[in-house]
Amino acid sequence: MGAHIAKAAAVGGLMLAAACQGIGLDSRSDLVTDSRISPVVPEAEIKGPVLSVPAPAWRVGDYWRYNDGYGLEVVGAEGGATRLRRLDDPSQWITRRGFLREAAQSSSTLRQITYRSVSADAGLLLRSDRPLVFTREYTANEETLVHLTSWVVEDREQVSVPAGQFDTYVVVMRTRNATTGWTGFERWWYAPEVGNYVRMEYRYGNQGIGSRVLIDHGRGGVPQASSGTPAASSHRSGATSLGLN
Repeated sequence: MGAHIAKAAAVGGLMLAAACQGIGLDSRSDLVTDSRISPVVPEAEIKGPVLSVPAPAWRVGDYWRYNDGYGLEVVGAEGGATRLRRLDDPSQWITRRGFLREAAQSSSTLRQITYRSVSADAGLLLRSDRPLVFTREYTANEETLVHLTSWVVEDREQVSVPAGQFDTYVVVMRTRNATTGWTGFERWWYAPEVGNYVRMEYRYGNQGIGSRVLIDHGRGGVPQASSGTPAASSHRSGATSLGLN
């Protein structure tokens, strides 16, 4: 565990070193408090065992409920991606291919995402020695936006939440609007046995730092794809939560 923590600190330092001079940060180096910090992760030599995190094979009927009222259920597959619908507001949905989101409908905005610098399947496997870094474009209310985004596998941890005790991978997503400097951050404690995060910390733009934990979940139905397809979701009731990741 100590080796992984040291590795995570090294990666975080590399990510921010080029941009954080004179910029305020939260007490944890990866919680961005200034929009000028880039989320881009450089390729770095990381010592210690390599952590590989395959995206889960979701099944129709899988669901997750969280302590803030947010919830998701798997409702179907579309061209190799999986669609998840919000339990707290069924008019809202997300489509994911692995850990990467392809489309989303919020209460006010439809987002369609195009990945320009990685393949559509890049999010099917995350590795601690190969940070996933890419540029993506998406349309939101007919406006085209460009984001620089990274996913990093930091560590393994055992965590206890109301839904139980789970072995998890700590996975961090950072994203930054290339034009405005807007930033978003999520840290997932992702549990393969659950097929989603059991705990998440997040910050989007100027919103305060938030968190949620799993209180209930269920698996069911026939797998929509072979192992190595879609994974977790993130959002917050009443928040914009990653029309971005």
